[in-house]
Amino acid sequence: EALQLLLQGKDIERRCQEIIDLENEADDITAQVLLAVRRSFITPFDRGDIKDLIQSMDDAIDTMHKTVKTVRLFEKREFDPLMQEMGGVIVDTAKLVAEAIPLLAKVGANSTRLNELAEEVMRAEGR
Repeated sequence: EALQLLLQGKDIERRCQEIIDLENEADDITAQVLLAVRRSFITPFDRGDIKDLIQSMDDAIDTMHKTVKTVRLFEKREFDPLMQEMGGVIVDTAKLVAEAIPLLAKVGANSTRLNELAEEVMRAEGR
């Protein structure tokens, strides 16, 4: 949500710092997950799929961090409505992914909801 608030021009410097802090936290989580995958003899999913998922999530927040660097570099304080809308879509999609992650622990039992979430993410990508 810090990204969405940043693009709305609300307390820009504070939002920039929040995103940087979250990016650092995400890097730590990524490292922990990748280490756990390497140490695990048996994983609940294909190792490659786990690595791809965590790397994609890390790439997303890395991109947000790059946005912060650009905002600071060019001292941007106002953003186009289309950029604001795009930020909203990113936030909405991130919430869907956050809901889906814990459901992966029991894919079979949660397959209906996981499919619904995947469809919602695909619809959001098409906006």
